[in-house]
Amino acid sequence: MNLIHHKSMTPLGVALSPAVEHNGLLAISGQTGKINNIGGVLDSFLDEVNLAFERLEDILNEAGLSKASVIKTTCFLTDISLFGVFDQAYSEFFNSPYPARSTVGVQLADSLRFEIEAWAVFSDH
Repeated sequence: MNLIHHKSMTPLGVALSPAVEHNGLLAISGQTGKINNIGGVLDSFLDEVNLAFERLEDILNEAGLSKASVIKTTCFLTDISLFGVFDQAYSEFFNSPYPARSTVGVQLADSLRFEIEAWAVFSDH
């Protein structure tokens, strides 16, 4: 089992690894649009979603993977009425064929409105 550590992706004092590689799969912990070192969230929901996507892509790149390696995502929204905004951003971030996806309405900590976790696969396994 290999841990992927990205210095800007691990919240201080939180017991998690940004990503863990095991048997050809990369499990990526939930990525958010929380502003590090400030502790707030962005004013725009869309900006928050896009920052979470950027962080996801940074972790994939650090592992030597791309967005095309993602096979499954779970997305968490605090306001399901923003699904259309989220879905448009998702369709612009990922290319078709899209990863399998679950989208869930939840309450998130720290006034966050969006979180995404993902599974990616290494092609040589």
